Parts: sequence; C-alpha cells; structure tokens
Amino acid sequence: MNSFKSSNKPIGKQLRIVLIGRVGAGKTGLMKTILRSSKDYKEPASESHLCVCSNTEKCHKEKVEIDNQEVVVVDTPGLCHSKKTDEEVMEEVKRGVSLASPGPHAFLFVLDKSKFTPQLQNMVELIWKTFGKNAGKYALVVYTHKRKLDDNGKTVADFISGHSQLEQFVSECGGRLIAIENTDRDSSQVKVLLNLIKDMVKKNNEEYYTNKMLQKCQSEAKGPETREEIRTNEANIDISNKIKQKIRLAVYSCALVGAAGGFVASYFVGDVIPLGAKELVIVGAAVGGVIGCVGIVNSNKHL
Repeated sequence: MNSFKSSNKPIGKQLRIVLIGRVGAGKTGLMKTILRSSKDYKEPASESHLCVCSNTEKCHKEKVEIDNQEVVVVDTPGLCHSKKTDEEVMEEVKRGVSLASPGPHAFLFVLDKSKFTPQLQNMVELIWKTFGKNAGKYALVVYTHKRKLDDNGKTVADFISGHSQLEQFVSECGGRLIAIENTDRDSSQVKVLLNLIKDMVKKNNEEYYTNKMLQKCQSEAKGPETREEIRTNEANIDISNKIKQKIRLAVYSCALVGAAGGFVASYFVGDVIPLGAKELVIVGAAVGGVIGCVGIVNSNKHL
C-alpha cells in the first residue's frame, strides 16, 4: 500500500503530529510507541503519565528527538465516548491543533478494526466537518494491530480490501496507510512511520495545517445559518428605515401645520393688537416654522 519514497532526513526544525481516533483505538499506545523510539526518552515511573487505557480526557503533548529530528506528538481524547457526545469531545480535540502550534504537519487517524460501523462512519464525517476535507492532505491512517495481520498472513492492503467505506476514507487521506504494533518495542516500525510522514510533508512543501484553516472551516460550516441571519437583519433594517421615513414625513407635515397655524393666529391677533397685520403674519409664520423645525431636529436625534 505504501509505495512512497522514504527519507530519514530531518524536516525543518520540528515534525508535529496530532493523533485522532475513537476510544480504545490505541492512540495513547501509539504515542508511547513513538516516544520509546527516542534514545532520550525515559519511561515514566507511573503509568498514569501515559496510560495505555481508554481514559484520555484532555489533550496531552510530548516532545522528543528521534534520529536528529525534533518530534512533537499530541494525543487527543477518544471519540465515540460512552459518556460524552462526539461534538463535546471534538471541542477538546480541536485544542490539539493549538498545542501543535504553529500547526500539525500530520494528523494520524488511528483505527483498530476494519469494520466500518455506523459509529465509525459518524466519527469520520465529524472529522471532515470539523477540520475540512482539505485536512486529508495532511493525514494518514494508522492501524494499530499489525500482529493480527502478520498472524493471519495478511498485509496492510488486505486490511481495507473489500471495505468500500474504509477504502474511501484512506483515499481521502492520500492513500496513506500503515500498520503498527503498539506492543512491539522495535523502533524500526516507528522509523517507517516517520519516513512516511516526512514524505507527505515534502509533498506538501513543508506546509502544515493551521489554526486559521480550522477557523475558516468552522466559519464555512456555519455559513447557511449566518447568511440567513444576514438576510433577516437586512429585512429588519429595511422596515426600520421605512418607519423612520414615515415619521420624518409626519414631522415635516407638523412643521407646515405649525407655520399655517402661526399665519392664522397672526391674522386674528392682528385685529386686537395695534400692529400691522402684515408684520404679524410674518411673525406668526416664523414662529410656526421654528416650532416645526425644532420638531424635525428632535426627531432626527432619536431616529
């Protein structure tokens, strides 16, 4: 299955890896297998530091040097959790991208069985929904029970043969698939894995998946809802503007009425007060106009 040209030369300063998979698939075991291949790695006295059981609740980061290459590995909580929804777990999984800052060169999608159950299908769909199909450019699939294949005389290609959905998933990961045995302390299998990752990184011109890509994917996932909200807001603004326009017209009408009222008042008052009727008409109209203008100014302040 792996017909890639291998190279053990270092890739940049760091090689950053994020492990993703369901509960019990062997992610934490794979992390431990990778770390053990480093000459400088010291096995922790307590197994709680890197427990190979299915209880990873938070993202965990380790950094070691393997064959003159600094390798950063981030383990993430398992999906298909019995007490949490995949969406809840994925919120913590996404943090793994930040822990591998400025971004992971590789996502290792860890599987422990070839049967593509509805649960596994939902997990794959959530992975692509969260990280985008473009994440497949930075991904490879790792099967964590190589000994089972060896005992049955099968290859890693046999692992996916006849399973169309699994074949599709591997294809979306660039056809990159490898089998690892977590109980085997032989570091040569880790070298094969890292060389496969390095080949992928070179093919990607040493680019990596960034937090910006993740944010863009999340934004696009919310696109239809956001566009509907924009249309609703625009409609509300249009209605509001029409109401304001009607209020302004009403105020202008009041200004005209005020001016007319001033004219009429000056006409009748002009018969009582010994001033020229013409002057009173002008004064009355001016007073009415001023009252109307004050109304217009006040209305504009509140609209």
